[in-house]
Amino acid sequence: MVLAGHGVRAATPQRLHPRAFARPESFDEQVDALVEVLAQVRPQVVLTYGADGGYGHPDHVRAHDITVAALARVPARLGRTVVGRSTLDAGLAELAAAPGLPFRLPGADELPSVPDGSINVRVDVTAQRAARVAAMRAHATQIALWSATDRFALAMSNGVAQPLLDVEEYMVDDVPPGGDDLFAGIVR
Repeated sequence: MVLAGHGVRAATPQRLHPRAFARPESFDEQVDALVEVLAQVRPQVVLTYGADGGYGHPDHVRAHDITVAALARVPARLGRTVVGRSTLDAGLAELAAAPGLPFRLPGADELPSVPDGSINVRVDVTAQRAARVAAMRAHATQIALWSATDRFALAMSNGVAQPLLDVEEYMVDDVPPGGDDLFAGIVR
């Protein structure tokens, strides 16, 4: 949900629905449920949103908080999905050069990103583009897609263009910078 006055940042409404995922009183129960799953599955790596939920979405922030709390009880490597500043800037430059973009380009620093130096794992997902686009098209009430040749843009309800990037970037605990393996150093 993007509330007025928050730009592209989502915000938690003052009153949450009784079944809202981000309800404060449900936190412990949610952590216990994830701990149960993690104990059964025993993953080596768990990926979640960054602490700000990517763009402040209360459900994404809650998913991050639950994951961090659960991993304190069932250890696994933690990875947080982020977008690096130079990756975002390059994607936006490509969109700016594309004719017919139906969304407005964001202002400087309007879209969330992190400093490039904080990213230690980058994974090329070019081969998964078709599946990613299909998944986004399945959520047409939440996201709009546009493409021209090999460029793709998406926009949430705010109509701000975001590039569909062919790299996923992460801040991952216990992984040296510059890798492309979320499992680096883990004995399999």
